[in-house]
Amino acid sequence: MIMLTINDNSVATSQWSRKYELACTTCHTAFPRLNYYGEQFMRNGYQLPEEQDGDETGKEDLGGLYLSSLDDMFGLRINLQPIKIEEKALITNAGIDTTSKVSIGNPPWLQLFTAGTIYKNTSIFIETQIDTDGGAHSSWFRLGFHN
Repeated sequence: MIMLTINDNSVATSQWSRKYELACTTCHTAFPRLNYYGEQFMRNGYQLPEEQDGDETGKEDLGGLYLSSLDDMFGLRINLQPIKIEEKALITNAGIDTTSKVSIGNPPWLQLFTAGTIYKNTSIFIETQIDTDGGAHSSWFRLGFHN
């Protein structure tokens, strides 16, 4: 059974959308492209433009290191292929031997995001991709100093 739902009041699942209760279109034109507001948000250390709410407010003090709740620091994105059809053909003396393989819901990769302010005027953004073949690599690592 396949079910599709459409909701015009959706909020992005990114860690910042949860933290600030904003829709994806507040910062993005079409994901992952940022609009002007999104660029300002990123340049301000993943804090609302013109604010410095990420320094210590609402964070746990770990000996001078101020961290948000884990929900506000981690995000996840998965690539899902609804249907994948693989065709293989082998030419032999007896003729052509063909095989087909159909898979449904195949996730070729999973991306993990870790981001937020980690100290006064200091932010971090790490994007790690894990492939189904067992490989992993960091697509982005950004350490920012702001304000």
